[in-house]
Amino acid sequence: MLGVDLCEEVAERSIMSISALVTDQVTRKCPQQRIVTELPAKTLKEIEYWSEKEGTERSIFLMGLIEEGLHEWKMHKALSMYKDHRVTLWRAAEIAGVSLSELLAELPKQKIIFQYDMAELNEDLEFSCG
Repeated sequence: MLGVDLCEEVAERSIMSISALVTDQVTRKCPQQRIVTELPAKTLKEIEYWSEKEGTERSIFLMGLIEEGLHEWKMHKALSMYKDHRVTLWRAAEIAGVSLSELLAELPKQKIIFQYDMAELNEDLEFSCG
């Protein structure tokens, strides 16, 4: 079992070497947690290439990619829910983490038809009044 333990230890060290922990002064305002993940070598090379091109530490570059990707995912999810009549436009904007006007601007880009009925009007009025 010594060989297995040694392999696990080596694997653990290699995984830790690609973990992302942002320690930059700018981001220390928010509590940080360590996330450990395995990445394909090709992906890691691309991250290293672009972070170097941008003149940014790899961990900061990764944090930016994650935030950008999460923003896009939330926007897509919220628009999908709106398109399927599962949420109102206000709720979709809230889910996406954007203003109502930002979400409205996305509708034609995504070829989504603006939908509005009396129930949504009432909900929007209640929401806007607090």
